[in-house]
Amino acid sequence: MKYKLLAIDLDDTLLSDQLEISKENKKAIIEMENMGIHVVFCSGRAKDSMMKYVKEVGVHEKEDYIISYNGAAIDRFDGERLFYKPISKEYLKELIDIGRQHNIDTQLYTDEIIVEKYTEKTKLYEELSGLPVKVVSDLKEVEESIKVLYNHVAGEALEKLRLELTAKFDRTFNIFYSKSHYVEVLHKEANKGLAVKNLAESLGISREEVVAIGDGFNDVSMIEYAGLGVAVNNAHDGVKEKADYITEAENNESAISEVYEKFIKKND
Repeated sequence: MKYKLLAIDLDDTLLSDQLEISKENKKAIIEMENMGIHVVFCSGRAKDSMMKYVKEVGVHEKEDYIISYNGAAIDRFDGERLFYKPISKEYLKELIDIGRQHNIDTQLYTDEIIVEKYTEKTKLYEELSGLPVKVVSDLKEVEESIKVLYNHVAGEALEKLRLELTAKFDRTFNIFYSKSHYVEVLHKEANKGLAVKNLAESLGISREEVVAIGDGFNDVSMIEYAGLGVAVNNAHDGVKEKADYITEAENNESAISEVYEKFIKKND
């Protein structure tokens, strides 16, 4: 099979634990781009937080795309927006109230992180994401947000919140752990699998011609959609169960390069 689109998760997949792209992964991406393959970064991060890695690789053209916020937005590098699914103010109020009831920090997102209190957890997330933080007196005044993130230590309190959210909003939102200490809420139509599907169809690419690579449960939808769904070796066991192939390499060992060498280079 000659693949035409490669969707790659960033954290714990393309990036090492030091948040770097290895020389081997970078070389593989450049070679795939030069072959005419659409290499699409697909992350829970905001677009601005992802762009530094796009620039580091340095081969993406204006006609290339990026999938951010776990599939809630698809943007082309020339500024065109293909897809955008925010959460409306009506629902935000309920989601904010639930966070307050559980005494868990709640973060909203536009082109910045919006919070009511700047805490140590906020600072850590700011450093990870690279996004600016805006402190407001009342989150309920925010008109819309591309996602809601509950930021807390991993454990029983966060799980109780997730269970309540799921009981109330399972048919309305996608609710999931993006990390053990983050619960995220997105529009129901926002997931990586649907975003990759929409992008592939807009480019005239069949699902059989798509490769998706990830490690987390938020990657499962695109791994299941793709003709070749790949889990890196450090992925959660539940993610590995959904994959067509599990890399021998972990994210610190250039797993993307392994996929290129095994499935793409030899088929060129």
